Amino acid sequence: MAPRILQLLIISMVFFLSSDLEARQTASTISGIVTDTGNQPVQFATVVLLTPDSVIVKGETTNAEGNFLIRNVAPGSYMLEIRNVAYEPKLTGLFKVSPAKNRVMEPIILYLATSELNQVSISATRPLIEIYPDKTVFNVESSINAAGNDGLELLGKAPGITVDPDNNIIMHGRAGVRVYINGRPTRLSGDDLTAMLQSMQSDNIESIEIITNPSARYDAEGNAGIINIKLKKNIQLGFNGSLVSNYNHGRHSRTNHGLNTNYQRGRLNMYSNITGFHNYVQSDFIDTKIQNNLSIKENTFGLNRNQGLNFSSGIIYEHSDMHSVSFTGNIIVNDRNETAVSRTPIRNNDDLLIREILFADNLNIIDSRNVLLSGNYRLKPAHKTVIDVDASYSTYSRSSDLNQPNTWFGPDGSSVQREINNRVVTDSDIRLWAVQSDLEQTIGKTTFTAGVKYSNILTGNDFNFYDLSGGNTIRDITRSNRFSYREEINAGYAIMQFPVGKKLSLNTGIRVEQTISEGNLTSEQVTQNENVRRNYTDLFPNTGVAYNNGKGILLGLSVGKRINRPGYQDLNPFDNKVNEINSFKGNPFLKPEYSMNYQFNFSFQQKLTGSLSYSNTSNFFAWLMEPIDTEKTIIIPQNMDDFKISSINLSYPASLLKNWEARAFVVVNRESYRGQFNRDELDIRATTYNFRLQNSLSLPAGFSMDANFGYYSPSIYRGYFTVESYSRIDVGIRKNFLDGNLQLRITGSDVFGNSGNYYYSGSYGGMDVAGVLVVDSLRGGISLTWRFGNQGMKTARRRTSALEEESQRLSD
Repeated sequence: MAPRILQLLIISMVFFLSSDLEARQTASTISGIVTDTGNQPVQFATVVLLTPDSVIVKGETTNAEGNFLIRNVAPGSYMLEIRNVAYEPKLTGLFKVSPAKNRVMEPIILYLATSELNQVSISATRPLIEIYPDKTVFNVESSINAAGNDGLELLGKAPGITVDPDNNIIMHGRAGVRVYINGRPTRLSGDDLTAMLQSMQSDNIESIEIITNPSARYDAEGNAGIINIKLKKNIQLGFNGSLVSNYNHGRHSRTNHGLNTNYQRGRLNMYSNITGFHNYVQSDFIDTKIQNNLSIKENTFGLNRNQGLNFSSGIIYEHSDMHSVSFTGNIIVNDRNETAVSRTPIRNNDDLLIREILFADNLNIIDSRNVLLSGNYRLKPAHKTVIDVDASYSTYSRSSDLNQPNTWFGPDGSSVQREINNRVVTDSDIRLWAVQSDLEQTIGKTTFTAGVKYSNILTGNDFNFYDLSGGNTIRDITRSNRFSYREEINAGYAIMQFPVGKKLSLNTGIRVEQTISEGNLTSEQVTQNENVRRNYTDLFPNTGVAYNNGKGILLGLSVGKRINRPGYQDLNPFDNKVNEINSFKGNPFLKPEYSMNYQFNFSFQQKLTGSLSYSNTSNFFAWLMEPIDTEKTIIIPQNMDDFKISSINLSYPASLLKNWEARAFVVVNRESYRGQFNRDELDIRATTYNFRLQNSLSLPAGFSMDANFGYYSPSIYRGYFTVESYSRIDVGIRKNFLDGNLQLRITGSDVFGNSGNYYYSGSYGGMDVAGVLVVDSLRGGISLTWRFGNQGMKTARRRTSALEEESQRLSD
């Protein structure tokens, strides 16, 4: 019923709001020319569009003739700041931009710089949260309490995003999020994606973009939408950089230290970032299962040590206004030691007497390497024509050496009944390469965009199981295997965007993707499911209509189809043991998820913003726990019938006092999960909600403060568990010294320790499960940043790289 209602709303809105079809229009623009006192054009001057309170909206640079053009400007009041290294900066007065008008500025004249030019700097800062009709932006560099956080922790602090106990990323109540880095999709999932995000540090991240319903221009992968992590890229002229050092402590310490450098001169820009990190992450849990008339209570205390390096570098060269090239590279080296001390009493459920106790102390040594290389060539053969060609290649390798002793003791805890000692050596290798070409052509008032893409991913996983019983190392051929997975995706898309009357615009597109995949299991022991092949083609339509009355009211309706393909780890049909009573097994017949997403967005006076959405996902992935023996259980991903969610998202900013800015976020979800497990029908329904309040305060003596509160209601976990509610408060204080070149930040995460315990429970398939996961959330930290070199003169021509250009398309 809900999709039909939204479809009727779209039809009604188009009919009602398009009564005046004679006047077709394009978005508002601002244009002008910058000259010196001799009426000569000033090339490569930075023109920054600011709000009346000096918040940066967007920027452009002047061309060889001194002209500039800023597109897609919303109606309102603005001012311009113009800067060039050879001239004194200039700030215009306030001016208004009317709807559907081209605002032509009077010629802007710059005067030669004086000797005090190096004392001038841009003081405008971005707000912590920016709300747009098609996306929400969390500006990490504006957040005080983000210091010392890794990428996964930052996602948990972004509006509309939560991270569940398994480190799955949930956007507005939906899993299946696709993570992008600088506009390029990652293909990692599960533990590999978690490891990559945990190796990224907040001081290298500029912003996090949350896009719930991307256009047909982007990969259809990701049912819940896209999260784009934009890394920092300095645009200042000359040589400059910064040194960053973070330390925070909870139960254990975490440290990271980084160096960022940048050199820009004329049309050439080179930059690099390197960060070293050494973190301890604690994760304990107590899990009780009632099955086969037994009570199995697992007490596990886990501590992971992560250390490594994250290095990125790039070079951008603009040969002319017509031709430009860029090359970027990113290398992540991560070495982990994961320890887990587990004690599991097994009781008879009738008399609660202990039958035996399992001692399992695991040590897993993991080394991983991730390399991403990419290049872009951009051609502008005509004023309204842009051609982009992108190529990327990435590798990910991971080796794991797990020692897994299992000892069963009698009820007294001292007499050994039996032992099983295992060693599991796993080597994984992923290679991905992709090429893409895009054409954007504007004809009159219509913009046409089309493109093609080919991507190829090949994974290899060697799983070697050894029996260490009796002091000998014997390879167990019944448990060892090699699983390889190949996937090719051929894609093409076309989009048209055009105005329909004075206040209405339409964006409609379609994407086609052909997926060819093959999973192949090789082992010395004959097994089932040795080879699974698939070849399927899907169409992904995406249509949106937007209304702007020119007086601060923005409305939008959109509908789109998405897909979520299973990760290669979820397809490997081999038993991966956590210990002798818990294991995970992939499902080679796991089908992709498909979602139809409907969304209505609104914004009133750039204050109250929000959305109403409905999503129906078929073949929903659920990680179901199945008893396979008297004491043992196994988790197998399976397709459920469907998952439906209706969602309301609201955001409102307020100035509570002169120096106190706040923004409230409210998310309410109505969820339902349906499917069949063995002979049991699963039908779970729940209403979940969360509330966040972001506060930014200016304090005396130049101090500033963030104080953020969040409350999260009971929710559904893994499709069948219920997780209890929790809340958290994060605070941070910032102070600048030495003319802003030295910055000190002091932070506190979950200062009352309320979000450190995840209590969960569930019952199905004749099994009752309840437990608690304990994480190290209560932490205090300190961060120092020292900036050196040429600071404050953001005057060189800004030429975005291929990665950032692709990132900007996310808002199309």
